[in-house]
Amino acid sequence: MAWESWPFDGQETTEDQYRMLFREFMNTGVLGTWGDNELRVIAEGDRMGVTLLPGAIYIQGHYGRLTGRQQIDIAPAGVTERRDRIVARLDPARNSIEAVVLQGDASGEYPPLTETETGIFETGLAGVVVRPGATAITSEDIAIHRALTHTRVGLWADSGRPNRPKRSQLGWNETRDRWEYWHDQQWKLLAPDIQTGTERLSFSGVSYYKQRVEFPEPFSGTPTVTTNINTGAGYAARWISRAINIGRSAFNLFVFAADGRNDATWDGGPVMWQAIYRP
Repeated sequence: MAWESWPFDGQETTEDQYRMLFREFMNTGVLGTWGDNELRVIAEGDRMGVTLLPGAIYIQGHYGRLTGRQQIDIAPAGVTERRDRIVARLDPARNSIEAVVLQGDASGEYPPLTETETGIFETGLAGVVVRPGATAITSEDIAIHRALTHTRVGLWADSGRPNRPKRSQLGWNETRDRWEYWHDQQWKLLAPDIQTGTERLSFSGVSYYKQRVEFPEPFSGTPTVTTNINTGAGYAARWISRAINIGRSAFNLFVFAADGRNDATWDGGPVMWQAIYRP
């Protein structure tokens, strides 16, 4: 067992050693920000292919840049739908970073990426759905797979999450509109996911009432929901509210008369709710 260290004056330092050093500076990804066109894959023209827009990328400590538009051909599908990947491929043996197509198969899954320590390393730019009989690729066939990087804090969508994250790695997930970090082999929320709302209830002649409430966005798991009748009006004085049948996407708002009477009339009575999910 021995220590190794580099780079120093008067010392031979190899490409592999520099790669090991530089890949710790920044995560692999496109050098851009969400919503820009850096290395974005688009459908352009009536053809079986896509266009890759100019931009720069950082892969395992290596820098690559596309200076103009690149047209990439997509092979027609057979009798079943196929999913291809457009990837940026680092090939140290060829001293190159370039965009290539990974062709899928009849399984309907995107082909896996190659990720080695010292050899070929691929990172996704886009997914392309190739439909049987199609004569052109449209914008609806393209899914963004770019992971973006410019600092140690990442920026990605679900499809562009780091493939080999490190413990506590932090990033903004544009798909889920949240901060998340890697811990215990899964992505976790940096802060609780909180959603709130107010329902206006109208009914009469009953001792209880139930109304379905849909969350604005589904939660990653089942949240805790609290409710409050947000009025001091007489019609609501004897009533109690609670959430029942809680799921990731919705719950039932249940109100009932504490004394069992059915003589109250609600006309747009406000009931507030708050849902909190802590992974």
